[in-house]
Amino acid sequence: MKRWIFPQEDLPPGSEGPEEDAFVHYIATWKRLSCLQSSTAFQDVTFKVLADDKNDTVKEFVCYGELGCFHRNGTFEHLAHLPDPPEYIGTKYLQYPDAVELDQDSPQLLKPGRPLFILIHGFNQDSNSHRFVEMKNALLKRDPDTNVVIVDWWKGARGPFYFSAAVNAEVVGRQTGRLLSLLSTSVDLENDVHVVGFSLGAQISGFTGRWLRSRYGKMVGRITGLDPASPFYEGYGPDVHLTTADAKFVDVIHTSAGDSLTSGEVGFIAPVGHVDFYPNGGRGQPHCVGRSVIHIVTVGFIVGHFTMRKLALLMMVVSSLMERGVTLPHGGIKCNHEASLMFFIQSINSSCNFKAYPCPGGYKAFTRGHCFNCKTNGPCGEMGITSVKEQGRGTLYLPTRVNLPVCGR
Repeated sequence: MKRWIFPQEDLPPGSEGPEEDAFVHYIATWKRLSCLQSSTAFQDVTFKVLADDKNDTVKEFVCYGELGCFHRNGTFEHLAHLPDPPEYIGTKYLQYPDAVELDQDSPQLLKPGRPLFILIHGFNQDSNSHRFVEMKNALLKRDPDTNVVIVDWWKGARGPFYFSAAVNAEVVGRQTGRLLSLLSTSVDLENDVHVVGFSLGAQISGFTGRWLRSRYGKMVGRITGLDPASPFYEGYGPDVHLTTADAKFVDVIHTSAGDSLTSGEVGFIAPVGHVDFYPNGGRGQPHCVGRSVIHIVTVGFIVGHFTMRKLALLMMVVSSLMERGVTLPHGGIKCNHEASLMFFIQSINSSCNFKAYPCPGGYKAFTRGHCFNCKTNGPCGEMGITSVKEQGRGTLYLPTRVNLPVCGR
């Protein structure tokens, strides 16, 4: 298991010794308590407090009505951090084409009985992020009678504190699971619901399916994870991240897989779906060739394991750069990560064929041309919206091109 070490010299003022959650506690205390003290809207909140030797208080758990309880030693025990209140996160469900907000207690679809797409953005994004506008428009162009809902949780997802957004994802996932349970009278969850999440949104998709199953005994039909976020998720067990148990069919597109933030690798490495696509090996997408600005900023700064303080500082830089789209001429962290969105969008309405191949020898064998026979190595698949209709399962590889359209043919 990964461990984030917080050395003596990096502790907040007044701390007495190295503590793994010291920085988290320090930030959480001022951020969350200031929010709670200024609000009178948390009558459903129940929490237990523990007193330390400085007479400070730290919540051990917090409960939010039908969303259940969240514990410091629960899903994110490696962060020892509680999520923000739902009222602070401010999750909205916007139904298109007119961005009508769904009533979370009594939701009504515009087109009952028709397929439903739930789109969930990631860190430092919102419902107006251009790739989600593109995806929404592409889906409605493909089938005007489709229900398309974008989950907007921008306040809980905003920077600079990525670890707060990571923990907030579980709250949004449970909210979305509850919404789908309420919608089950007007849509066939197992056959007509497709949840598409990017980065942290992919992990929210997993929490959605898990809460829908465990709390309401229902199953969502399909989840597509677009480059699921890795930091604070990978290496901490299946309860923390998207898995095949979260939907009848889970397909995943990996485009920035790795553990080097300085190289723009922020996506999940391991396969977690019924089918996992690794275009160009899952990292270093051809149209994103070049070193990212974040690499330049952090050269000489990161050596070995991150401390909590250094990681938080790095994520502040990352979020600022991503918000502005700042990269060198040929892309970087934003380009590789968002390539998963671009690939999926291109699969919706174009003639692009993202044919993908199994390769027992791995990506190196694939690059040597050993695995382009779908009969010899097993059934092939197709990355994108039609992947559920193809036979290919497991880990599949494919090339893409530098210029648009980037599909193989």
